[in-house]
Amino acid sequence: MTFQSVMCHWFYRIAIYFAVLFLLVLGITYSPIELSSLYGKSDFAQVFSYLFNFVIFISPIFLIEFLCKHSVIKFLGLNFTARTPIHFLKSLLFVVIPFAVIAIVYYSLGKSDIIVNEPSVKSIILAILILMIIAIQEEIFFRSFLINSLHFKFNEKISILISAVTFSLLHLGNASSSMLSTTNTFLAGILLGLMYLRTMNLWYPIFFHFFWNFGQALLLNSNISGVASNISLFNYEKMDLPKFLTGGFYGFENTIASILILLVLIFAVSKYETLKSKNSSYYFGIKNKLIKATNKNETQAKK
Repeated sequence: MTFQSVMCHWFYRIAIYFAVLFLLVLGITYSPIELSSLYGKSDFAQVFSYLFNFVIFISPIFLIEFLCKHSVIKFLGLNFTARTPIHFLKSLLFVVIPFAVIAIVYYSLGKSDIIVNEPSVKSIILAILILMIIAIQEEIFFRSFLINSLHFKFNEKISILISAVTFSLLHLGNASSSMLSTTNTFLAGILLGLMYLRTMNLWYPIFFHFFWNFGQALLLNSNISGVASNISLFNYEKMDLPKFLTGGFYGFENTIASILILLVLIFAVSKYETLKSKNSSYYFGIKNKLIKATNKNETQAKK
């Protein structure tokens, strides 16, 4: 096997990622440079910490794609296309419409009026920056890198399934997680994987991921996967709503309503999203090239 074929093998790609990540974390841990002073409670420190984590977790992926001699932006699906604005609009509507319905249900079932909050512009901008960094980081790894790597070996369904299971397992450590929240995260992984593979454009799941997190905090006064938020436009706390509607401390992703929304969206995306050859030609061109090279190597080895 050539160096490039090793770097592009599905298993080696994943193994090399975690090896490089381990070395980076080890290097930072024992680095003489004091980084703790840059972490803190200030707005700059919070954004810096998320950006720093982003660089650490994503740089091995860019290294692997560079060594594979791929066009990194294209291969990861980060290039803007004519359909990217459409994906932005779809993602926004996929979140705003169901969340508006949920907000109306809250109002109908509540035992007191909704209290209107006035979150500061500063807190909203900070939330947008942090949630966008998180969305891009998680989508690059779980949907682009992991699914792309698995798709070299497995079909679409298995690739999405493995990615979704991994995605949900890594959220088990979040505060107040449960079987219900894990099921929601798994379904979200399925939906985001479908959004990516049906378009080969990563901005689609990135937009949805961001709007989903931002929307539940802004419109539903919900924590985000067990992480507290302070940007809600409305306060439902005094309305004495049942926990199965709000999800408790974990947030809306710990509800049956969230599962129903995700199931409807999975059905819609799987049925109506179609892959455009213009968007997928680069990725599948590389995949077919690697398959031919692998088959050639196997044939030569048998001889």
